[in-house]
Amino acid sequence: MEQPAVKKTRTNPSKPAVQRVHCRRCNESFTNKRDLYLHGMQRHYQIGQGTQLLASPYGQGPYPWEIEGGENDLALKEVYEANAPLILENHREDHIHSVYNIPLTNDVDMHQLMLAADSIYQRHTRL
Repeated sequence: MEQPAVKKTRTNPSKPAVQRVHCRRCNESFTNKRDLYLHGMQRHYQIGQGTQLLASPYGQGPYPWEIEGGENDLALKEVYEANAPLILENHREDHIHSVYNIPLTNDVDMHQLMLAADSIYQRHTRL
């Protein structure tokens, strides 16, 4: 990801300068790097043409940001949604170096891990 452009703006000479970060793609301004990162992932992150993301392992829930009692951790939800292209990135297979992405839920068990490992082995033997 590109380094953000940082500018200090001063609206009132008696107050200290407020440091803002700007998106280099659309020049939108943010008060911190976290908000800039979330903006970049939500608005500008691109996956390759024809690339499909893996299916969400959560189906209809429960989602990691859901808290018992009906409330949600909205900050965690925002981060999950912003990083979905990374979390659900598809496999990258090659003869020399392959990367396999297996999104898991919080209640993963040894059986699921063994199925995932077997699936990777079967895919690799077909390369």
